[in-house]
Amino acid sequence: MCGRFVLWITLSLADHYDLADSDISIPASYNIAPGQDIVAVVGQSTGRKLVRFQWGFIPSWTKDVIKSPRSINARSETVWEKPSFRSAIRSRRCLIPANGFLEWKKSGARKQPFLVRFENLELFSMVGIWESWKNPKTSEIIDSCAILTTSANEVVATIHDRMPVIIKPEDYSTWLSPESRREQIDVMLQPYADTPTHIQPVSTRVNSPKNNDPDCIVPVLLPDENQG
Repeated sequence: MCGRFVLWITLSLADHYDLADSDISIPASYNIAPGQDIVAVVGQSTGRKLVRFQWGFIPSWTKDVIKSPRSINARSETVWEKPSFRSAIRSRRCLIPANGFLEWKKSGARKQPFLVRFENLELFSMVGIWESWKNPKTSEIIDSCAILTTSANEVVATIHDRMPVIIKPEDYSTWLSPESRREQIDVMLQPYADTPTHIQPVSTRVNSPKNNDPDCIVPVLLPDENQG
């Protein structure tokens, strides 16, 4: 799964995604959590655009957005068939920029957070789907999204069995285009293994979404590494 991620290097977003509007300002975030607003890239007839979504997918037919659970992730293996997601995967796909994502490994009664990053890949793109929900009482529109996940690659599998789907820049246009066929999309929904994956234990400060500062991702030594 993907329950938290980080994005602190944002100056290169306009160039990396070839955005139509390069006038963007995004604060660094070291502990992006479900329910928060996140930035994503969508494709439009005028070019790629940076937008904001609430992280937590709201199906369009939802009647009570407060009581209904929201999906922060969608399994790539079933996304085409799930009623909540099958319309979005066909035509409302997005790219979610990140510098790393966080995962927890259970060790006895405690859970240790790890930061996952990729060698020579300062900025990468997780793939997502999005939906617009209209409040039937107020006509308020909420745009929300979910991150697609797949089975973990060999390194991530040492801490968790799932990871976000990550694609290469040369695949961005195909992913964002509503004209792309299912078979073109499916080949992208694989565990990322193009460059070496690195995992680093970090501070348990990230356990609380109230904490959002560089100390959240400071590397730490695990107890057994301090012995000897």
